[in-house]
Amino acid sequence: MEAHEVLEGVWRLNRDKGLQGLIILAAAFVKLQENNPRAFTELMMRAKDLIKNSNIPINKKSLLKRIDNALRSQKPFRIESADIEY
Repeated sequence: MEAHEVLEGVWRLNRDKGLQGLIILAAAFVKLQENNPRAFTELMMRAKDLIKNSNIPINKKSLLKRIDNALRSQKPFRIESADIEY
């Protein structure tokens, strides 16, 4: 099961914009695997906007920088536990 499918069940309960951004981020990487760079870019930009304007407990500055790098390089990255702010 893909990460975005797992997170979607949680999102349906609370409709958090930051979580929605993470789901879309994961879906963007699926589009990259499918060799669909246009859809990847569109989803990454949408995810970036949702994450930027959310209160998600994650190091947003680092995550947004990695999103920008992924947009340039067209390569995925991982969100590590160190990125989560408790």
